[in-house]
Amino acid sequence: MSEVNNVLNTDNQSFTNYNTEKIFIRDNETRRGENYTNPVASETVLAAGTIMGRVTASGKLLPLASGAVDGSNIPVGVLSTEYTVPASANDLLTICISGHVDADGLVFDGADTLDTMIDGRTLRDRLNADTLGIKVIEGTQLSNFDNV
Repeated sequence: MSEVNNVLNTDNQSFTNYNTEKIFIRDNETRRGENYTNPVASETVLAAGTIMGRVTASGKLLPLASGAVDGSNIPVGVLSTEYTVPASANDLLTICISGHVDADGLVFDGADTLDTMIDGRTLRDRLNADTLGIKVIEGTQLSNFDNV
């Protein structure tokens, strides 16, 4: 979670600064126990902030790839911490499924970005609409009360 500093609190208004050096800003809900199977024969490091999709047939998580057709091209959450998964092993992951997430902390597979189109919608729109409530925000949005 991010650091919060209430800089002004009167009867009529309140201004709060958020330290957005972290990926997960506020109101975040996570889910533990999501299955991931390392598909390669070597150790894999999954970075915190990786956008995850779910393979429809198996229910297992994979890093989202916009070109996939197995269901893993639709976002289901954002990896909440870094995981190192041994070769061809299974692991239980924790993903953020709702809350405010800093766009600068998101990790993409390959050349994907928040502007990548998936079935006629940007990945940013898919994160905001297809998950349980992830709201992608820009790092400066919550950094100072006089930001516009």
